[in-house]
Amino acid sequence: MIAVDMNDLRDDLSYFVHPREDYIDTGLWLNVNLWRSYFGVGYERGDVQLFVGLANWLESRLPNCDIFYGEDCTSILHPFPAEYRVKLLAYHDRICSLDWRSPDPVVKARLQEARIESGL
Repeated sequence: MIAVDMNDLRDDLSYFVHPREDYIDTGLWLNVNLWRSYFGVGYERGDVQLFVGLANWLESRLPNCDIFYGEDCTSILHPFPAEYRVKLLAYHDRICSLDWRSPDPVVKARLQEARIESGL
């Protein structure tokens, strides 16, 4: 875990229009890099249970903090609020038996259906 340089933070949050400026220079930012694959709708690779568990743990130990979640091949950050984490876990539970690498059209259709219905 390392403290984040504010110049890097400006780049990492560059896509995040509002309330990006509210976050910059507001306090200490920590980078907790687990060196694991990202997990997201349409990119179902990483250990989402680990990511959500860590986010919940951090949030319980650092009151009033905001949790962000970054991708595995870019430095872009996304807000990772508790409500989103609950939905992401539910999505994971729904698709965990499906192999995202499968060429089977039935599997692909089920994944696409779950992606749409997740609301994420």
